[in-house]
Amino acid sequence: AKRLRPEMTFGADIIAGFPTETDAMFDNALALVKDCDLPWLHVFPYSKRPGTPAARMPQVNGIIIRDRAAQLRAAGEEQVTKHLQAQVGRSHNVLMESPVMGRTEQFAEVHFETPQTEGAILQTQIEGVASGGLCAGDWRIGRQPTRTPHARPPIAFTTKQPSKAKGPQDQPTGLFKFSSQKPYQLF
Repeated sequence: AKRLRPEMTFGADIIAGFPTETDAMFDNALALVKDCDLPWLHVFPYSKRPGTPAARMPQVNGIIIRDRAAQLRAAGEEQVTKHLQAQVGRSHNVLMESPVMGRTEQFAEVHFETPQTEGAILQTQIEGVASGGLCAGDWRIGRQPTRTPHARPPIAFTTKQPSKAKGPQDQPTGLFKFSSQKPYQLF
């Protein structure tokens, strides 16, 4: 799939410490994050639920579960950083979710200092990476976003509005995953 569509990104939900998980099984899950180039992870530790079949299975020690979840999150952060850094200098369509934050078609956050129209799709040149997303527009080094509390200071970038669409065939459809959740959740 990546050979045909190199711009595609993938994500995964991963349970750390599911009953009967061995060291080898965990190592495979950890390798999967890198081998499959998964930047968007939702990692959570297994927790026993009374009355479920998994509750009757041999359990993994809680300390091991927490440690494995932390290792998976760290691997996910490395993949996010790698993905974000690869976007610098590239042009992206960005769907504005708030006046100062939008998302690329690959679900990466893009932060703007100048307010934009919510719901608009902007053609944007990415010029920097903050530890929580991409930077576009007239960001100044060290400036904190005002409407996205989980964002971090970006570096800088430029933005251009796309030309007006001429008809329904020119309207973008189905390009974006809509969500108010962060793509990478830490617990």
